[in-house]
Amino acid sequence: MEKINLLKKQILLLQKEIAIIDNKSIYSFSYYFYNEGERREQLVNQINHLVLEIEYINDSEKRAKYKQMRDRDPLKKCRRRF
Repeated sequence: MEKINLLKKQILLLQKEIAIIDNKSIYSFSYYFYNEGERREQLVNQINHLVLEIEYINDSEKRAKYKQMRDRDPLKKCRRRF
C-alpha cells in the first residue's frame, strides 16, 4: 500500500509538470529550444507506465489474498480422465 501511494504521488507530480508545459505558449523561445513537446510525450509515457505498475501491484495483492483458497482446491492436482 505504501508503494502505491508513492507511485500516485509521482503521477501527480508528473501531471503538474505536464500542466506547466501545456500552459506555455507554443510561440515561446523555450518551447522550441528545450523541445517541450518531446518532453511532454515522455512524461505521458512515464505516467502510463506507473499506472500499469499500480495495476500490477493490485493484482499481485489480490492473487496473494486468494492463494490459500486456491491451494485448498481438491481438483487442483487431479488427473484428467479420458
